Amino acid sequence: MLTIINLLVEYITRFERILKTPLPIAFSIHLYQSLWIYCLSLPFQLVASVGWITIIIVFFVSFILFGVERITAEVQNPFGYGYNHFDLDYFCETVKREINAINKT
Repeated sequence: MLTIINLLVEYITRFERILKTPLPIAFSIHLYQSLWIYCLSLPFQLVASVGWITIIIVFFVSFILFGVERITAEVQNPFGYGYNHFDLDYFCETVKREINAINKT
């Protein structure tokens, strides 16, 4: 039982380490600015070879890259009550049920 409790404390410590170590703001700003520069210069690279299809290609590439950028911002803090966060209440209830089951036996 003591081993299981020690493991539980170790896992909680790991979760807190993830929560307290966000990406540096400079990294986020640099990534965002780099995406803008890339997406603004992409049409000039493609227009000579694909013509009018450049508009569609740039739209989809920008949509995908800016989507990935927003996902990275969202997963910086995975422990909340948002739609994309871990359901820690469910995890805690599961641990509570397991501990109660162990105590009854």
